[in-house]
Amino acid sequence: MKTHYLLFVALSIILFSCKNQDDPIPETTEVSINGNYFSPTESSALKTGDGFIVVFKEKTKTITIRTNDTITGTYSVVLQSLKSASTLKANLTYFDGCTEYKGNDGTFRITKKEGNLIAGIYNSKVISDKGLALNIESGSFIDVQITALLPNETAIQENLVTCYSNLYEYIQLSYLFDAVYSNEISAPNSSWTEIYNHAQTSSTDNEKILMLWGNGYAIIHKINLILESSELVISDELIRNAITAQAKAIRAYLFYNLMTWFGEIPVVTGILENTNPRIKIAEVVAQIKDDGSSAALNLPIKWTSADNFRIPKSFAFGILARVNLTDFQLPTTWPPSQQYLYSSIYNESVLAAQQIINSGYYTLENGTNNFTVSDREIIWGFEKKNNTEFNSFFNKGTYVPVLRLTEIYLILSEAQIQAGKQTDAVSYINQLNYRSGRNNVTSITPNEIFQLWNTELMLEGSLFITKRRFNKALALVQNDPKRILLPVPRTFLSKNPNLTQNPGY
Repeated sequence: MKTHYLLFVALSIILFSCKNQDDPIPETTEVSINGNYFSPTESSALKTGDGFIVVFKEKTKTITIRTNDTITGTYSVVLQSLKSASTLKANLTYFDGCTEYKGNDGTFRITKKEGNLIAGIYNSKVISDKGLALNIESGSFIDVQITALLPNETAIQENLVTCYSNLYEYIQLSYLFDAVYSNEISAPNSSWTEIYNHAQTSSTDNEKILMLWGNGYAIIHKINLILESSELVISDELIRNAITAQAKAIRAYLFYNLMTWFGEIPVVTGILENTNPRIKIAEVVAQIKDDGSSAALNLPIKWTSADNFRIPKSFAFGILARVNLTDFQLPTTWPPSQQYLYSSIYNESVLAAQQIINSGYYTLENGTNNFTVSDREIIWGFEKKNNTEFNSFFNKGTYVPVLRLTEIYLILSEAQIQAGKQTDAVSYINQLNYRSGRNNVTSITPNEIFQLWNTELMLEGSLFITKRRFNKALALVQNDPKRILLPVPRTFLSKNPNLTQNPGY
């Protein structure tokens, strides 16, 4: 009797499997919930190492299916954990905008196709925590691209270290670009001549501009992969927060840098975002502030010696101090009617900068033309790399500062001048004067502060945006307003139909 029963079960499984193999995958992506249809406007499939997370969205409606494996087959929709690999299981949740429903019965079938695509169908009964039941019927999807998440903490940490390395290269490019475009140095070679002469056009891609845009977004995409993977893979909250804080600080820095050179930019925060349009300056600033604030919340003041290459808390505050000081929105008339292009939220710049001062961890040092890793003035930086072009122009030591205390004092003095607090502005300037062996002053003008930016932070990547803030950039680019910003590279315009070119190019 037992033998007959086992034979019956085996035959049933075979028949069930055959039936599902014969079921055709519909040529649409849509779902019926209690007879009401909606067609998802976004579909994604994330490979998590040992399973898939498939998501369908339309406005406030979201269906999420998590599987315990990545093989083709029919999964049983269950409420229990997906850790068991003995059978194909799937968790299904549905969010209608206010209530979350969880599946407790049904099936989910997945079929793999060429080109790393999947298709499938699903049916499930879902129930809310209040007992309200809905039927998801005949859900189908076609040609959803699979994106692989990083499988574990080790892979995430390794990718984060790679992002640091790529960021060092990007910063060196950015510093050199700033020095050449600001005519602070001569063109190092013929590949920089167009940049030195401010002669870039939109008809052909300038190699340096292409790198400034493309390399920045390449790092951002890897950062987004780290963020999404960490959220799903790392269960230890402290470890996860430390990783995401570093990642967001890097992303904030890159968005800030891209905005200074290109103005309105696409804000890409997800790994499946490839065709985002450029957004308004205020929205870019909001994203930078959101990333910077989140990073500052979870970063340490100081890392251990083994991790001293990582970004500390004060660097995140420094990004906030920078972005809150400048009005990045270009004037509508040229020359601008106002003399100095300060942000209206410069007071927030003061608050962020004072967080760094009040930490008590950094001190002004005399060796600002011979930086080393031990300098207590440097908030964050990195050792010089094997970059001949960069090393030939950066002659300020073996350690490259990305942010240091001198800049924070200059930011504070500017903001206090804007606020009409001359005494406070003078106090910050005199601390720099004392460090550099200059006489104290009893008053200070914005133009004198600008001169200090030029002398104190020479070759450190901030001159052109400072010239913009002090309304000196237009003369530098031969009174051609469009050259205050760079053209969006044609290579990326052709890849993203939602991108637009900067005015005048």
